[in-house]
Amino acid sequence: QNVTTAAAVNTAAGQLPTTAFLRKTERPHDGGGGDADIDGGNIEQVATAATVRSSFHKALQRAIGGGLSGAVAGVVQVLSLMWLRTVINYQYRYGGNFIQSLSALYGMGGIRRLYSGIGFAIIQAPLARFVSTAANDGVNLLINSTAWTQTWGAGRKVLVAAMVVGLFRILLMPIDTCKTYIESSKGLTQLMERVRMGEVHLLYSGAVANAISSFLGHYPWFYTYNMLSSNEALLKAIPWNTLRNAFIGFMSSIVSDTVSNFTRVIKTTKQALGASRSDATYAETVNLILASGGVRGLFGRGLKTRILANGLQSILFTVIWRSLASRLQDKSADDVNEHSDINR
Repeated sequence: QNVTTAAAVNTAAGQLPTTAFLRKTERPHDGGGGDADIDGGNIEQVATAATVRSSFHKALQRAIGGGLSGAVAGVVQVLSLMWLRTVINYQYRYGGNFIQSLSALYGMGGIRRLYSGIGFAIIQAPLARFVSTAANDGVNLLINSTAWTQTWGAGRKVLVAAMVVGLFRILLMPIDTCKTYIESSKGLTQLMERVRMGEVHLLYSGAVANAISSFLGHYPWFYTYNMLSSNEALLKAIPWNTLRNAFIGFMSSIVSDTVSNFTRVIKTTKQALGASRSDATYAETVNLILASGGVRGLFGRGLKTRILANGLQSILFTVIWRSLASRLQDKSADDVNEHSDINR
């Protein structure tokens, strides 16, 4: 009755009653308010579904934007600093200090040897960076915009992203294996011959160690990065974005490299052993490393060089990544505002 009266008042005032009022007056009443409860429930469900879709859409946009920025930064990183990565991988396998490894590699073919495998690296590094940055940006936004996960701490958010990255790195394993083989004395030809003979598993040699290594590398790096990026004291101490991003990237790299270095040593050694022994287990690989370099060799082999190399790479990567990501986010915000103005 109240609804009908309201509709009549609107009509008397020269206003057409709304569709909602008309529909309500046409319905029989049971006196219990059941229709209102059902309508309210339906509206709530529709609103919830719309919110979830919107959250996923925004997270996907943020992930793609951050991922593309990370991929571009990865390309620049490979072209400028791959020679350092080659030296690190050589140290992982054979030990020795930076100067010894660099001299040995240069004697094998000069600059060309230091950039051996660049064709695979230029594919692998941008893909890996795309996934890492997309997972970090996308997962963070999705978790923050979803009601039942908004209270999650920084550690749990990065944990989810790290799991995604670890699983994806298994898919990239064949590229990583080809790059490692082409850097070794055996070369890529022997690997392809054995794969054609049915030893496809060689392409995934060290996959478990690589997934664990990627997980252990991603988690401390992005946990440190996210914590420092939101630190108010650091924002005040270093107000310049480029310099602050460089510092954050370097500190994140130090933490990540220290935690995950032993897994890189195991992965690289197992891949190298695959050239002569495809059935080498992880236990045998670890025993070989311990026999040649002890515990220090397992946890510290190539670490100094890696901190230096990855520190430089992280500085370069973080500065380019955040600069491009910020521009993409600003452009996206401008597009949204322009679209809103048009709709008005």
